[in-house]
Amino acid sequence: MKKQVVRSLLVVMMSTVAYWLYAADESSHPTSRTALLIVNPVSGNKRGQSIADHSIKQLQEAGFTVTSVKTKYRGHAKSILQEDPLFGFDMIIVVGGDGTLNEVVNGSFSNIDKKNLPIAIIPSGTGNGYAKALGIKGIEDALQVIIEGKTKPVDSALIEYTDQEGERKQTSMITFTGLGIGVAANRTAESMRFLGPVRYNLGIIWQLFLNPFYFAKITCDDEQPENINFTLLAALGTEHSGDGLRLAPNAELDDGQMELLYAPHMARLQAVHLFRMIRNNGKHIENPTVRFRKFQKILIEPCEGQRQLDINIDGEDQGKTPCSITVQPLSFIVFSKN
Repeated sequence: MKKQVVRSLLVVMMSTVAYWLYAADESSHPTSRTALLIVNPVSGNKRGQSIADHSIKQLQEAGFTVTSVKTKYRGHAKSILQEDPLFGFDMIIVVGGDGTLNEVVNGSFSNIDKKNLPIAIIPSGTGNGYAKALGIKGIEDALQVIIEGKTKPVDSALIEYTDQEGERKQTSMITFTGLGIGVAANRTAESMRFLGPVRYNLGIIWQLFLNPFYFAKITCDDEQPENINFTLLAALGTEHSGDGLRLAPNAELDDGQMELLYAPHMARLQAVHLFRMIRNNGKHIENPTVRFRKFQKILIEPCEGQRQLDINIDGEDQGKTPCSITVQPLSFIVFSKN
């Protein structure tokens, strides 16, 4: 109990300091007018470039100087931010979805200039879960937020996981880390990318029909480990996952914690009913079999005698368990409507 009180006080103190650093000085970000814009041209059914062209025109008319860079392959946005100096830029603008935003955040964390520039998202992905969490409803809404210059510090999470070669790797998460049926459904959906957003529903339906078993051992914060048999397991930093589902209605961007969602394995009809509740604006929080809890650190391991599980981080298959997720409070700055 004392540890939780101390952690809560630390989060409040960090939020206050971050406010004074990033928000209280009205001249800090609203006057920033030099932007590095990174565009994923294939996002939004290949509408990314046209959205970027429109956005650049609007921003230039508002007095911004914009330098645009187009990504050419998966991971390119991260490489750009890691390797290129950010001297002379006041902000980074992302035209893409949650995956591109994740790359930009990861790249900015390891940039050679070590500059914590505020990051804006102009949503052009499929689910745009992070933009929704920021209160941004579309392209024009995002542009208005950038022009007004309202920013705030938010949380991320450090993920340590095992890659396909068995090596330990690290990355940062901003939206969600998923295991179980969500990962399998996403993999199915990626094979039907030409269908647009409906592919996620089809992927889920197929996996619900298969109804596979998943086993893991989880250790939340300083508690005792627990072996679980589940259908869905996810750690979320935002209300919506990358496919737009409202998985964690109570998740907050800046409370120093993330939300764990755990749905135990269930019969096919029960699983279908659960999915329908999730689709119904997050009504699954009323399902007594579904568990939610806040955490600051969680360890997910294979159960003894069970296989390693694939993990999906912010919409990308990254590796396998064991993995640890540690919240990094108020670790970067975003343009936000909320």
